[in-house]
Amino acid sequence: SLDKQKEISWEKEWDLKEPLVLPGNLGLLKAEQTLGRGITLPEEERVTVRFRRGGEYCHPVGRQGSHPLKKCFQEWNIPQWERSQVPLIYYNDELVAVVGYCICEPYQADPNQNGIEFKRLF
Repeated sequence: SLDKQKEISWEKEWDLKEPLVLPGNLGLLKAEQTLGRGITLPEEERVTVRFRRGGEYCHPVGRQGSHPLKKCFQEWNIPQWERSQVPLIYYNDELVAVVGYCICEPYQADPNQNGIEFKRLF
């Protein structure tokens, strides 16, 4: 498996067109265009994927305010070892989605808006 430090500092810019190969044996990420689901399509934003480094905050859709990602992971019962392997999607430097778990406010696509859903394949 990957050296933990390397995994933590791994970051890739992604144009969302081709599947993104994650480091180590963490699989592939695919972006699927949807309507009214997922996160809003990036307009001018730079899309990057990275993993948890510590100190991230996340504002899950439908909840009040921002919460430490660590707390969210605890609430979602994600085992400690798995937390560093959950892909995080950023627009510029703003966390917009925790793949497989949540979309962050205010990035959820409206019912008639084009969006993107992420699928992770192993």
